[in-house]
Amino acid sequence: MSNSIFISKRMRNFILLAQTKSIARAAEKIHMTASPFGKSIVSLEEQIGYPLFTRKDNSIRLNKAGQELYQKLFPVYERLSAIENELHSSALRSHKIVIGVDNTYPTIIFDQLLSLGDKYDNISTQAIEFSDNGVIDDLLGHQLDFIISPQQVSPRVLGLENLTATELPPLRLGFLVSRRYEQKQPQELLRELPWLQMRFQNRANFEAMLDSHMRPCGIHPTVIYRAYSFMAKISAVERGQFLTVIPYFAWHLVNPTTLRYFDAPNGPMYMQEYLYSLKNHRHTAEVCQCINDDRDDSCNLAEHRSCVQ
Repeated sequence: MSNSIFISKRMRNFILLAQTKSIARAAEKIHMTASPFGKSIVSLEEQIGYPLFTRKDNSIRLNKAGQELYQKLFPVYERLSAIENELHSSALRSHKIVIGVDNTYPTIIFDQLLSLGDKYDNISTQAIEFSDNGVIDDLLGHQLDFIISPQQVSPRVLGLENLTATELPPLRLGFLVSRRYEQKQPQELLRELPWLQMRFQNRANFEAMLDSHMRPCGIHPTVIYRAYSFMAKISAVERGQFLTVIPYFAWHLVNPTTLRYFDAPNGPMYMQEYLYSLKNHRHTAEVCQCINDDRDDSCNLAEHRSCVQ
């Protein structure tokens, strides 16, 4: 609502303060600091000629005049909001859906998500640096329709009235190792071989996930990060120098005669992902389906490989 067509800032601020009964909470909802928000309310009261709120200690509530104004304005506010949402949805129908992909993803997942722009005519993708302010600015400013990331935004951003986070189905992760170690058990391999990973800027979350699965088994891996391409990493694993973590959907990209896939000792590992957008975005289900379908096609091939070996 920061780029509202019909709703004035004063009307918006009045409605928000009436509903939240807190200048700080109302200002936070529209990514604004409390001081200028409070000044906008005082300015409105000065222009009208009488106070609309009763202020006592740290509380603020509508007085009788404010309640009467709210009852008249709120139906108008709701109708204008609905009209603006309709106009925005209409504009979206005539443009591609633009998805921002968090560049902290490991390379193979990042590349798969970026490739959605090549596979679907109505989707465009671009790499982004993920941050709270970036999510707010890109989505509320309509620079992007969606942002997909393994990272969670702060509670402050989740509390904004116009934004929402959709949890995607957890992404299954497992291990690849050379078939020259066919006779060794997974736990032996996890202890003995160093783990080779490509670029992974968000290492803390990745290593915390590994730690939660490995520590109960007494496994303390040595993780090596190198700026390899996916195929260069796979080549190093095939030679028996390393093992590596990959998403299950990528299993079909490798040669099953030289590599084998296995899950973590206590069951598959999963990475949580989030799809951020404006609330009630009409394309949310469609985008989720595109992501799932693209990965399911790969997983079905991987399942087939597992069965025919």
